[in-house]
Amino acid sequence: MGFDYSYKCTTPVPEQHKVSERQLQLAVSLKKPIVIHCQKADEELLDIMRKHVSFDQKIHEHCFTGSSPAIKLLLKYFLNSVTEANHNSPTMKNLGK
Repeated sequence: MGFDYSYKCTTPVPEQHKVSERQLQLAVSLKKPIVIHCQKADEELLDIMRKHVSFDQKIHEHCFTGSSPAIKLLLKYFLNSVTEANHNSPTMKNLGK
């Protein structure tokens, strides 16, 4: 589930929000891990997740390309989250700063 605000995605943003909220609610109700795809929408995703997902939900964000502050907030609010990113990306190089 997730958001893709890149030029490659043609799905309207409101529709992405509606579907993602429903998917989050379903995963939480079934106690299933959440796999996230997020392109250029880190703040919006975090806002919706904080409304619907508990702090101990298992979360995997794949191909992370966001900012260091975004990943730090995800890890702060969701203790069982794992993020996969290219270790050579500027975000990963600056994560410890």
